[in-house]
Amino acid sequence: MNQEEQNQHAAQSFDDKPYEAQAGGDATILRPQMVPQTAPTDPFDPMNLGISTDYAQAINMQASTKPFELRKPHDQEFVRVSPREDYHLKVASISDKQDMNRVYIVSGCLVDEVKAKYPRAVHAVELVLTQALTGVAFLWPVPLAEDRGGKWHSSQRAACDQAKSRWTNMAAGRGEYEIKTVINPKEVAWGTFPPMREILLQAASERLIDPMEHSLLKKLRGEVE
Repeated sequence: MNQEEQNQHAAQSFDDKPYEAQAGGDATILRPQMVPQTAPTDPFDPMNLGISTDYAQAINMQASTKPFELRKPHDQEFVRVSPREDYHLKVASISDKQDMNRVYIVSGCLVDEVKAKYPRAVHAVELVLTQALTGVAFLWPVPLAEDRGGKWHSSQRAACDQAKSRWTNMAAGRGEYEIKTVINPKEVAWGTFPPMREILLQAASERLIDPMEHSLLKKLRGEVE
């Protein structure tokens, strides 16, 4: 490397560094600024992994306020139901038998009118806050009256009662649901759930029959498919 190339290389190396200004007589002298080297972060250092108690509580609260569903437990779920009365609500409902028996809730102000026009379609259920062992939470519409033929409704109620104290599974058997319980130490923090109104808003906002021109009532009248 000749002298000219050495000067260009030195100038380029100097230009690549940050500068700090220093006064030098009548002129300002620019000198390279020393950049401190930082040690690499250890991702497994407890100081880099730990979170505060407040932040942990905030995460748990967010987990408990995921959108809720309106359905009964499926046959592979083990569930617990809330023993708190404020998470139980008796309502009038209609099941859409053309859509996998999806449950719809009849608005309180329309119950008498809907019941008068569709007496065989309206059934009383109790919405019960339920959580599966996997952590999924939903409202379980537990039937309050016996079903015609078999014991499907009474066995659902029996499963719901069992689930107040034990993790419970409910699977279809011959003419009724077969109930199985297991001993599992996992508990449900019912106090972390939002009020019932918020749960209903998430679970039933698209399943509320109000007004009388609701699409499900039109199905029952034969006006739509």
